[in-house]
Amino acid sequence: MTKRGVFLAALLALAPWVAAQADRPYSFGVGGGASLPLSDAGDRFDAGWNFTAGVAWNLSQGLGLRLDYLYAEHDVKAELSNTQLDARHTLQHVAASFVLGTPRGTGPRVYLLGGPALYFRAVEITSFAGTSVRNFCDPWLFVCVTDVVPTETVVGSRDSIDWGLQGGVGASFRVSRGARLFLEARYQHVFGDDIGGRRANGQYVPISLGVEF
Repeated sequence: MTKRGVFLAALLALAPWVAAQADRPYSFGVGGGASLPLSDAGDRFDAGWNFTAGVAWNLSQGLGLRLDYLYAEHDVKAELSNTQLDARHTLQHVAASFVLGTPRGTGPRVYLLGGPALYFRAVEITSFAGTSVRNFCDPWLFVCVTDVVPTETVVGSRDSIDWGLQGGVGASFRVSRGARLFLEARYQHVFGDDIGGRRANGQYVPISLGVEF
């Protein structure tokens, strides 16, 4: 069994214990789905997938505070600036959100959420076509070279840690006494550094389906 399969099996094993504590003021959620890059990020990265997990504190029937983690992975588009490359892009965030929604109960619940997030973005470039690169500068790949250099100088991992904002909308449906199925979409805006005269801002929309216990 893969590590991912072991993790999911452990979550399912914990479900009865979590359901027995349905009256507690906090809840846990885990889910995953698609991750869609937008704008300049969408010009460089293909649609990918995401995994998310978090904990929420229910301050009242309609207001809560949530802390969650998200991991997303994208392939880099095959051709950028007439340069053939093979690369992989990962995005991680830790976000704190206020959650405002309809009261909790046995029926469907609709909610809004949003707040600040700390982002870790990385690009792992595995190969460039050819033996040298001239004047290749792409802030979203965290690479900027303005002279002929050996390919080995460009190939490698590059990353950036930046602040950003995120917010979105979701809906949840009760499926048992202690569990709710949720579907949510968020807009993420990452404030990137200035690289080669352009800011490496990033925009992404993760769409996640999961279970809240």
